[in-house]
Amino acid sequence: MHPGCVVVITLEADRVPAALVSPLVRPVSIGGSQLVRDYLAEVPSALQFYAGSPHRISAYREKLAEVDRVFTHEKRIAAAGALLPTSASARERLDRFVREGGVAVTTGQQTGFLTGPLYTIYKAVSAAVLAEHLEKQLGRVVLPIFWSASEDHDWAEVDHTFLLDPRGGLCRFRLPAGDPRPLPMSRRQLEEGVRELTDEIRTT
Repeated sequence: MHPGCVVVITLEADRVPAALVSPLVRPVSIGGSQLVRDYLAEVPSALQFYAGSPHRISAYREKLAEVDRVFTHEKRIAAAGALLPTSASARERLDRFVREGGVAVTTGQQTGFLTGPLYTIYKAVSAAVLAEHLEKQLGRVVLPIFWSASEDHDWAEVDHTFLLDPRGGLCRFRLPAGDPRPLPMSRRQLEEGVRELTDEIRTT
C-alpha cells in the first residue's frame, strides 16, 4: 500500500468491514441491473433471491450452517485433493481445512495473457481478504480459492493485455496469432514470438 494512504475501516455489529478510503481509491456506485443495485442496498425483495446480504456476518453464519449439513469430511478430502498448495504454510492450512471442517471463499476468471484484466487480480485479492475476515468472525478455517476458467475458447478475448508505459500511456500487447481452431485455453500453446513480446514489454 502507498505510504501516504489512510485506511479507514468502519465496524458495525453485523457488517463486514467497508472498503478503503484513501487518496488513491475513489469509491463509485456499482452499476448493473436494478436487481443488483437493490441486492447491494439490502432491499428485502432482492435479498430473497440470494443467500442473504453480502454485508452481514449473520448471513455468512447461516450459509456456514448450510454448508456443514452437506459438506462432509469425505467431500472436504476430495476438495483438498483438487488443490495444489504452493507453500508449506498453504499445505498446513489445507490439512486443517480437512481436519477441522473448514470452508472456502471461491471466485475465478478466464485465463488471460499476463493474468488478463486488472480486475482479475482484484477478484483474487478480494477473496483472500474476505476469507481472512470470515475466519476471524466464524472461528473456522476459511480458504480463499481462485480457479482459472481454462476451458474458455475465446482466444481473441484473452490474447492481449494493456499496460502503462513510464509516461503513463496505455499500451496494448498482443500474443502472436495461434492455432486457428477453437481450442480451450488449457490446450493452447504459446507460439513462437512470445519471448520477443515479453522482451518488448520489459523495455517499453
